[in-house]
Amino acid sequence: MSFDLVINTRPAHKSRELQILLADFKQLHLPALTLVPLEFSLPAHWQGNDFIFFVSQFAIDSFFAHLKRHAIPWPKYLFAAAVGRVSAKALIAQGVAPDKVLVAPEGDADSESFLDWFEANYQAPKRVLIVRAEHGRNWLYQQLHERHVETSFLAVYKRAAATWSAQDKQALLDLLAAKPTARVCWLMTSRESVDAVLAQWQKEPLLAKYGWQHDFLVFHPRIADHLSAKQRQLAPLHPSPLKVHLCQPDNSAIVATLKRLSAKG
Repeated sequence: MSFDLVINTRPAHKSRELQILLADFKQLHLPALTLVPLEFSLPAHWQGNDFIFFVSQFAIDSFFAHLKRHAIPWPKYLFAAAVGRVSAKALIAQGVAPDKVLVAPEGDADSESFLDWFEANYQAPKRVLIVRAEHGRNWLYQQLHERHVETSFLAVYKRAAATWSAQDKQALLDLLAAKPTARVCWLMTSRESVDAVLAQWQKEPLLAKYGWQHDFLVFHPRIADHLSAKQRQLAPLHPSPLKVHLCQPDNSAIVATLKRLSAKG
């Protein structure tokens, strides 16, 4: 049995291509978070880092938009590190030479996989800049600090919970009112997006009642664990285990996973 509805909670800038690829599915775009670029100044001697680590595609977009506005070129010698292959492609699209992009070829798209791969293939760096939102990637900072690497943060954007209007969520509420057992799949991209979506659920009795029986597509085991912890907190009497599925974060993997899950019914 196919899904009655696929809900894409990605921010708008990352959803357009996926929406086209999911044309065979009935889908609804309900962004969990809004991402807003920040005004920032580049640190002195930022080009002197051994590499600059970008936590997400939006961090890359925000950083390079600043470079372009101020006509600042990316140094050809400087390495850029990405948390996953999607972000690595974004760095190359911004003009970073492929041989200057550091990304773990295998494993999860997370700091742990990156650091394991880097240490197996390169000497320890002396200076690293982490380009991120206002918060996040503290684990990588701590690990580098313990290895006596001079590490600093640069915040280039902020995250905030999105607000769904009555019109935004009406199609979902109508579906659940008419068919409480509807097969719905939520694409959850981070722990922050889980928190934002569940906060929206608490405003709607139909979602608070039926949402936990839906399927969830997530990119990392930490997101799955966080979702389970929130379920224990918010719906401890829910009778059955959550239907959580792991998937790589690229669009082709998302589409393939949804098609496989849909076919299984």
